[in-house]
Amino acid sequence: ILNIDPLEVIGMEYTRLLKFIESEELQSFIKEIRLWESTSAQRQFKVGIGGKNLTLRVFITQLKDRDNKSLGVLVVFEDITDILQAQQALAWQEVARRIAHEIKNPLTPIKLSTERMLRKWKKRDSGFGAIIENSSRTIIREVEGLQNMVNEFSRLGRMPRIKKAPSNVEELIKEALFIYHDMGYRITFSSMGLLPETDLDREQFRRALINLIDNAIAATSGGGEVSINVSFHSQSNTVKIDVKDTGTGISAEEKDRLFLPYFSTKKDGTGLGLAIVHRIITEHGGKITVHDNKPRGTVFSIEIPVKRV
Repeated sequence: ILNIDPLEVIGMEYTRLLKFIESEELQSFIKEIRLWESTSAQRQFKVGIGGKNLTLRVFITQLKDRDNKSLGVLVVFEDITDILQAQQALAWQEVARRIAHEIKNPLTPIKLSTERMLRKWKKRDSGFGAIIENSSRTIIREVEGLQNMVNEFSRLGRMPRIKKAPSNVEELIKEALFIYHDMGYRITFSSMGLLPETDLDREQFRRALINLIDNAIAATSGGGEVSINVSFHSQSNTVKIDVKDTGTGISAEEKDRLFLPYFSTKKDGTGLGLAIVHRIITEHGGKITVHDNKPRGTVFSIEIPVKRV
């Protein structure tokens, strides 16, 4: 899984092993873990190994002898990339079923409203004017709902056709933030150091950023704060963008399903927004992860390679 010659790490400090794995979240997790307070820990991470993006489930447990004295630590890496891809395939099957269901629902009131107008018209009903107005409103409302759903799916259908060009990431973020200017939201932006140009589809990448910012604003509707930070990491040759909020946070179970189509933590959400974001980022050869903000809230982290992919 790690593509490492055992002779390179046997008898060495664990930090040598971590050099082969690109994941700030994994390294932070290992530094903060306190095995003396518990016997084991398990987490899922998106990592970069040998130029490939993988999803690993990491299991760490403390080994003890009969006298309960520590013998060492056992770490197990499980590559679950293919499993998650299979889950996504099943999720898309569910999308097809849901499309049929969502289209069928508004068709019934549209059909009934039309039949009602025809029936009243044939009878030359005295209240025909009011019937037309009410039925038309119903039809318009249902058609608008259908249109919104179709728009969401059409975005998914257009994702593969990206056109990358050298872009200034900082300028792109500022363009996305401009639409929130003078809207009363507490949004801050910071850039760390000089950023190299990055190959991006400006329109689609801006769409992904706006979606994440919208979600962060919605999570902080009670008066929280949203912050966007961008930085360049020379070791991995990537530009990293963090979209942070101080909202209610996301549970571990929800994090695992967050980027699957039709999964939403919102009551009125389509479940397609983050699926679109995930697809845009992966089409750029990057990765997006989600983890807890401290002391509260959520952080969505985007990592995009600077070199052409």
